[in-house]
Amino acid sequence: MEAIADNVSSLLRETSLFSAWPEALLDSLLKHSKTVHLGSGDILFVEKATANAFYLVLSGRIHLIAAAATGQEKIVEIIRENDLFAEAVAFLGGCYPVTAAAEGSTTVLEIPLALFLEILEQRPQLMRQMLARLSMRLHFLVKELRQLSVESAEQRLVSYLLDLCPALDAAA
Repeated sequence: MEAIADNVSSLLRETSLFSAWPEALLDSLLKHSKTVHLGSGDILFVEKATANAFYLVLSGRIHLIAAAATGQEKIVEIIRENDLFAEAVAFLGGCYPVTAAAEGSTTVLEIPLALFLEILEQRPQLMRQMLARLSMRLHFLVKELRQLSVESAEQRLVSYLLDLCPALDAAA
């Protein structure tokens, strides 16, 4: 059981959200988290339900589904193994904006929002560190999007090759 906890702790630490968390705090949060096993098509939460947790996919995949006023449903995102999801509700509060359903046999870690927020409120420095790391991740993603949508293939290739080159010493 401890090996599983160590593995989950390592997976969480690799995410932008938890990379700044001290081990003891992460362990405390994990003690209050639980694994949820889902069969194919099982619903984890429904759109507009009060959000009380967010999740890490340990195995399998989760479909995030939005419903139209006409009753039609559309998969808006597929969450894969080792990905966090529904974490935005921790900061926004309220309800889940979509329905989450398992694609095949799936296991997720359910992380309680109340404890997560309590830990952050008691540690403003940790909250600032998390904000900094999330901001860096957002900056990286915006840069990637710009490169993919604005730059030509040749420009992207040149940028990639330049990134591979070691920096030149200005004194040389």
